[in-house]
Amino acid sequence: MRWTRARSFRRSLIINLLLIVIVFGATVAGISYVVMQVSARRSSEALMTQVVDGLGNETQAFFGSVESIFTLVEFWAHRTWTGAWDTYEFDRTFAPMLLAFYEASSIYLSQGSGDFYMLSRAEGQWLSWTVRPVAWGDRALVRTWTDQNPVPDERWQKLDFDVTKLPWFTGALARLEAGSDAPLARRVYTAAPAVAPTTGIPGQAISMVTTSPLGEPFVFCFERSLVGVTQRLADTQVLDGGRVALLSGQPDRLVMIGVPLSGAAVDEAAADRLILQPPAALGGPIAAFVEAAAGNEAALREPLRFSEAGDDWWGMVYPVQAKAFDVPAEPAWIVAVIPESDLRRRLPHLELPLAAATLLAGLLAVLRARALAGSFSRPIDDLVEHSRRMQRLDFEQSAKVSTNIVEIGILGDTLEGMRRALHSYVSISEETRIAEAIVRGTLPSSLRRPSGYEIEALWRPAAESGGQIFDVLPVDRPGGEATALMLLDPDSFGVEAAVLSAQLRAVFRASARSGESPVGMAAELQRCLEDDLRDAGTVRAWIAVLDPASGTVTAVAAGLGGNMIVRSRGSTAPIEAPSPDPSLGSQSGWRYRQESIHLQPEDCLVIASHGVIEALDGNRQRFGIRGIDEALAAVATESAAVQVKAIDAAVDRFATNNRFTSDRTLILVKRLS
Repeated sequence: MRWTRARSFRRSLIINLLLIVIVFGATVAGISYVVMQVSARRSSEALMTQVVDGLGNETQAFFGSVESIFTLVEFWAHRTWTGAWDTYEFDRTFAPMLLAFYEASSIYLSQGSGDFYMLSRAEGQWLSWTVRPVAWGDRALVRTWTDQNPVPDERWQKLDFDVTKLPWFTGALARLEAGSDAPLARRVYTAAPAVAPTTGIPGQAISMVTTSPLGEPFVFCFERSLVGVTQRLADTQVLDGGRVALLSGQPDRLVMIGVPLSGAAVDEAAADRLILQPPAALGGPIAAFVEAAAGNEAALREPLRFSEAGDDWWGMVYPVQAKAFDVPAEPAWIVAVIPESDLRRRLPHLELPLAAATLLAGLLAVLRARALAGSFSRPIDDLVEHSRRMQRLDFEQSAKVSTNIVEIGILGDTLEGMRRALHSYVSISEETRIAEAIVRGTLPSSLRRPSGYEIEALWRPAAESGGQIFDVLPVDRPGGEATALMLLDPDSFGVEAAVLSAQLRAVFRASARSGESPVGMAAELQRCLEDDLRDAGTVRAWIAVLDPASGTVTAVAAGLGGNMIVRSRGSTAPIEAPSPDPSLGSQSGWRYRQESIHLQPEDCLVIASHGVIEALDGNRQRFGIRGIDEALAAVATESAAVQVKAIDAAVDRFATNNRFTSDRTLILVKRLS
């Protein structure tokens, strides 16, 4: 097996571009010298054209990448995102984009309400911000981690800027005037280069606007770091003393977004400070040429001769035609200047050597172009095919790409990771659907209520069904007919929890019909978990028997002692019934205790699962027993059905904009007379 060394995409591209520049530069110089005694003006034009074309192509390549990203984000926002504001989900979803596109410095997601999320990566360190002004005020959740230590370090930080005032946000939001269903090209906005408020890195931001699953304006921003532009300019050499700079803005207010880094012009430490500064701050031939070319339209078509510090120079300025979805970016200009002395030094004594070099360089260029096409086109074609297959929602075939180009290999691995994540998501969604179907089939189809009582129940599944169930079963007792009640809240979720709850419900019904007390029924469920089921886990449970004649409820609360409330119509505060008994299956051989509660006419008993009690608002406060009591107090004279709906509505209002991670289940018993 032949061993091949992986090559950096950037290094390969620079080497090949440099070879092309040398080939074409030598060709132009040879033809000009042999045929027409090339003048300094034509030589400078040819050399500088090669430089600016290469830089212009790199700039447009960034915007081409943005088009693909915006298309993916549009699909994610409408088809995949649930609308939940989950920092962990965003970190997992968008980190691959920063790895795949090395020019990206930050990704922003923001809503019209001012909520936004930012993810950036620099020198192996990840940084994400989550800001929710309505819920958290001026605080932001900041998470940092590194490739070597993926465990995040979280902290709260005071926010000193408003995302809704940033140009890329306001500019994109204005695009909604075209309508949320307008083509994506009409909802894209390119902001002027600026310093990012969170990272302090100068960048070029391009954003798009769409609507969230809840219909709220949603802005996605992709930011390109300008620090790397300076480094590429440093790798681009025009003869010995030439300079190349990248400018942005209108001719009367130009700023530098790429500084000619070299010992003769500016050092690396000063380059970062000069980004977004006017050319006059740099000084030297670049500033002199910009001043000389101001108001001179001829400088956009041909080289311009000017003087700086007593030396003659040739300079040219080229506009960069960069756009995404046909939306033009902020005007950008590539400025190249060459000292005339450099051109004169290279023109003499080039007859035969230059002709031979041109012939050899042409042959090498052809061979290198063939090798380049084979190295880059084949894996890129494979990536395109894999992307099209994923767009068709075909996630079965691997998206691995065989290549010796490092960056293309990383992109292929990222695409494969996305394919696996999407495949897992589809599998989890199917498992959730099956679990929900099992639980729905397990719940009683109707509730048989004893005379003089109202019994109502609620079950609302979360995004990942937790297998919670309830049961209401009329049973015969020596003193007459009674009603057995049960609420199960497993610690697990999905199909496993749904099947477990269905099995335990069958055991509950069998033991209830055989005349067991709540303690006996709890013991039967405990034995089932310990002896009959393998690795069943633990289950929080409430098991009770209601004697309609006396109004007595005898109950065992295994792990749900603090989840029960009895509200008397004549009292001013609820009566809680705590129990220290642990969850079923957590302690082998535990002897459960039962408690008796006597219901007077108009008394109301509620037992709720953790999905109701542990519901959180924007300030991370629990709904709790107090929330149930407040909801009951508002409808104390209403029927049990109205009271259950009131509790459910109160939980929805309390946990606005929060994602429910656990099912909501409760049983309400009300004595009428």
